[in-house]
Amino acid sequence: MQVRLGLASELPPSSVRSSILAIITNELEEVVFLYPDEDGGGISRFLIGGRPEGSESPAETVVREVREETGWVVAPGRILGYRHFHQTAPRSEKSDRPHPDFIQPIFSARAILQDLSRIVTEDFIPWRLISGAEAARRIPENQQPLLFAALPPRLGHSLCWKS
Repeated sequence: MQVRLGLASELPPSSVRSSILAIITNELEEVVFLYPDEDGGGISRFLIGGRPEGSESPAETVVREVREETGWVVAPGRILGYRHFHQTAPRSEKSDRPHPDFIQPIFSARAILQDLSRIVTEDFIPWRLISGAEAARRIPENQQPLLFAALPPRLGHSLCWKS
């Protein structure tokens, strides 16, 4: 499978969408980082989300999935970009994703409060908050534009041009 990341300001058509994802930040300009804390994973260590249920909008999906997986109540933001998957193998009968291409839109979301009672135990993903600068150091340079798009403009800009 081939995967590429990109920035976007518009939602892709529902016919090619799969999971809806978000990068979560807080008022201290920290980012939710998913464990395990090991090398690799790139931007995926900052993406939380899942598939819409019923007629859920992308924003409703972000709110529900983040709550179920981390306990954070969030305010969904704007679309930042996407992960585009191109499947090179024939369609699997077990897959319900569009074939040969599907897209996972990536949104920003602002953490408002944490309510651990909202976690769905089987969906819980261990996480911790890290600074935007630390987050940038943990991912390859070609993946950083998505992270920078989720951070406040002054911080994202300063990280982009840091020498």
